[in-house]
Amino acid sequence: MALTDKLSDVSQLLVDLIIANAQTLGIPDVPGATTVGSDPSVFYGDQVMIPVTPTVCVDPVQRQRDLSETGYQTTVDLAVFVIIYHGKVQDMQTNLKECIQFAEAVEAVLYTDKQLQGNVVHSYVSNMDMGQMIRGRTLMRATRLTWRGLSKAQIW
Repeated sequence: MALTDKLSDVSQLLVDLIIANAQTLGIPDVPGATTVGSDPSVFYGDQVMIPVTPTVCVDPVQRQRDLSETGYQTTVDLAVFVIIYHGKVQDMQTNLKECIQFAEAVEAVLYTDKQLQGNVVHSYVSNMDMGQMIRGRTLMRATRLTWRGLSKAQIW
């Protein structure tokens, strides 16, 4: 497969990669799934309502181009947030430790395909940010991974 500069393509590939590893990660199905493992709680884009926890949302963030050589060659930096909703805020120590461990497991899955099926030159997780977010009327513990992919594309 050729390198891509499309943020939508790499975001969907990340969704597919996480879904393929959902059972290993312990991501439950959304309510109403017909068979176990048929509809894991992994979404393209952030969600207002979180159906179950943990839930993973792959949220495209940024595409930046820089001219890098002659012939209109560009270096393309793609950024995607992988937001993990862990559950209601309860015991802070237990929540935090479980959140970090789960986020590290998701990060390890992302590293199983560093070139994202040949669509990027390489990729890595640059940040792991912990915090709390309100979804619905629930204060939830969340972790945001920043996935970055480097690609090249010719313009014109």
